[in-house]
Amino acid sequence: MGEGYACSQDGTSALACRAGRFAVFDTCKGRRACKVFPGEYGEVVCDDEMADPGDPCRNSGDRACSTNRLAALECTDGRMMAKDTCRGLGRCRAHHPSPKEVEIDCQTSTAAENEPCLVEGKEVCTLDGKAMLTCIARKYASPTPCPGGCAVPDTRDKMFDVTCDTGAGP
Repeated sequence: MGEGYACSQDGTSALACRAGRFAVFDTCKGRRACKVFPGEYGEVVCDDEMADPGDPCRNSGDRACSTNRLAALECTDGRMMAKDTCRGLGRCRAHHPSPKEVEIDCQTSTAAENEPCLVEGKEVCTLDGKAMLTCIARKYASPTPCPGGCAVPDTRDKMFDVTCDTGAGP
């Protein structure tokens, strides 16, 4: 039996027919979903700018935003895995500089303890703004209390510093 391609009924997955059975080979949860174009086996075009952790993916290193826009994901060993936390003002945004390339912007000013991070030593505010966390071994940890509050700049930029008022005075 030949090979062919299709989209799932809800358009969120690209399917490949192998040995007479369809199986998911990519996740298509972006705005343009999954589309099949005519041809002998049908060419599938998959908008993979959005996914959920654990979703199948084809190419190691491919990136996407989580569907709730709170995480940047990366394809690792055929599955999308959370690599960074995007709880800041701009959250996670995906765009296509070219048809086959996805770039991810992740605003990382706030996070919860043990959420994933990429930049060792990066400091962020806790969700309640009462402490500051540091990226250690790819997880936010070591809360530093901020009795006067942890301040997040009002920006969608990726590069910024948060400030922790320790209440120690000048």
